[in-house]
Amino acid sequence: MFKRLFATSKNPYIPGLDNPEHISLNIGGCRLEMDIPPHYDSGGFDAAQEPKDIPNIYDETLYDPNGDFLFNGLLPLRRNWELLGPFWHGQYLGRTEFSITVERVNCLPQGMSCLNPDHFEQVILRFLYEKGPGIPQFSKKIAPVNWQVKQIGNQPWVLFEQRVWVKEGVPDRDITVANFRAYAATAIDDRYFLLLDFDNFGYTPSDISIANMNAVKDQIINGIRWQLSEAVQKRLQEVKTQWPNDEISQHREPEDWVYPEWRDGDVQKGEPHIVILKRNTPPPEFKF
Repeated sequence: MFKRLFATSKNPYIPGLDNPEHISLNIGGCRLEMDIPPHYDSGGFDAAQEPKDIPNIYDETLYDPNGDFLFNGLLPLRRNWELLGPFWHGQYLGRTEFSITVERVNCLPQGMSCLNPDHFEQVILRFLYEKGPGIPQFSKKIAPVNWQVKQIGNQPWVLFEQRVWVKEGVPDRDITVANFRAYAATAIDDRYFLLLDFDNFGYTPSDISIANMNAVKDQIINGIRWQLSEAVQKRLQEVKTQWPNDEISQHREPEDWVYPEWRDGDVQKGEPHIVILKRNTPPPEFKF
């Protein structure tokens, strides 16, 4: 509590950051180990999902069968942590909702593989499109931001962010900009990838908030230990043999997506919740 006493917006106190919990998960036979702050919620709510092994990611019964999902996820872990100011500040400054998901890529064409770095890059862009123009009823997004590729356990992990687009001069723009998502993703198998999602709800000034939240993310990412299963290592070698020259971009600028025109659907008439009137930028197409 001594650190909490001297906490500020520039140097917030994050409970458990200096004494993290060690997490070890079996994800489809692969092993993920990491050290993350323990769950902390000042409202007293429990973690949404305690750490859970998913040794068989291919079990169809584990996935939501309701709906035609392009991506269908399993949730091995979800928890919150908070960035606190001094005691007299009252409520937290900001918070992060952290989750780990196993994403099954239902939209990936036959013959493509997430283990191919070029194909995986396309998968990530389609994933971000579905989180952006694919749901136009929500705030416009800018993505990918701060794209980088990091080797962890001899396997490429892609780090990227999704920011909220807000017009200059809009009231409360800075607090909206402070809310952003940071991701880390790596392929598990042909149609599966692992996704670490840092859903950040920040504070002002946004540049300080974003820097502090990303510092926590970087500390976690830098401590990850990742080991592919023997089966995935074998499949990875087959993919490298099939596509020996394919690579993933080391840097990417945000996509220049134009959001579609849309209206609310009439569900009672059998329409979807959102009806697209004009597509503008179409979804990214997968290319061999």
